[in-house]
Amino acid sequence: MKITHNGQRFEATQAYDFKEQLKAHAWRWNPENKTWWTESPVAAAPMAAFMDEATRTLVSAVQENIQASHSSEITEATIDIPAPAGRQYRPFQSAGIAYAERVGNALIGDEMGLGKTIQAIGILNLHPEYKRIAIVCNSALPQEELGAGAASLGNDRA
Repeated sequence: MKITHNGQRFEATQAYDFKEQLKAHAWRWNPENKTWWTESPVAAAPMAAFMDEATRTLVSAVQENIQASHSSEITEATIDIPAPAGRQYRPFQSAGIAYAERVGNALIGDEMGLGKTIQAIGILNLHPEYKRIAIVCNSALPQEELGAGAASLGNDRA
């Protein structure tokens, strides 16, 4: 069997002996050109041994992106984030800070009230070399409240 990617979908040729495996991974049969196909890199991944190098590289990159997106859903972290005495981050906030630290650039899109601003301040606390960050928020959040939140975690650069 040989699996390639044609820019839109994965195609398996010479695959008669593997048809049950392909069916099990939701591949479809194209009777016109006698190939099995799927548009899903996830469905293609178990067949990586039969892929050409370019197709295997594509599937591997997609799998890495999927793993990275799942790592953004972690709710706890063991990273040590500086905070003033008597203050601490909630576990999910630490996880968000750790994720942003690991990926380098992140958009924090948690639900309202979970501490997106606090997570941004946590990044500042990890990096004293950062001079300022921008926090974009609804005008309903008074400037004094934003400043108080920053001060409560030991940072006046937000």
